[in-house]
Amino acid sequence: MALADPTLIKYGPITWDTRFAKLTADEVNAISNHVNNVLPGLYAPGAGQTFADVYMQHDTIVGGTVQTLPFASFVTLNLNKERTDAAGAFNSSSGQHIYYCPVAGFYAIQALVRLQDAAITNAQGANVGIGVDTVNGDGPWFHWNKVPATNIGAARAMLAYQRTAYFAQNAPLRLYAFYDSAVGSGSLAIMTAQMQVWRIG
Repeated sequence: MALADPTLIKYGPITWDTRFAKLTADEVNAISNHVNNVLPGLYAPGAGQTFADVYMQHDTIVGGTVQTLPFASFVTLNLNKERTDAAGAFNSSSGQHIYYCPVAGFYAIQALVRLQDAAITNAQGANVGIGVDTVNGDGPWFHWNKVPATNIGAARAMLAYQRTAYFAQNAPLRLYAFYDSAVGSGSLAIMTAQMQVWRIG
């Protein structure tokens, strides 16, 4: 995208080379201000932006209960609380726990899933996958994690997820997980989980 800025006339198109280093601080600020005017709200969520921060709180310390993942099954996580939902796009009714993209565009997604302390007792650990997508299933949007046994000492496990992708309007995004163990049975408890969805373009 060409920027109508006097610094471009002075130095030509800006690239990451010595020409960029020639810009003064005032000229860099002028370019940044121009970009922000062209794409308002791109770099920081605020009032009116499509940003959501939803989470699940099943921490037994505060009297909640954990969500359990059955062996070898994709399960949507029950994100039952909201910190922010600027577009009113998150639906936790009827057990959906789904964020419906308010407009078509590119979205940045991040998620965190914390396993219950000492939940993995098998010495070989477990494979736990998490993903955020329109359907529950394996694919390039699904991240696998090898988690060692957490019942040894004070071992704990937190799984992180990041993704940027294009979604159509009303695309249903949900955070889901899969538990796989060498034991071949049982279940895995999730203590807390969080999903953030931010439209970036």
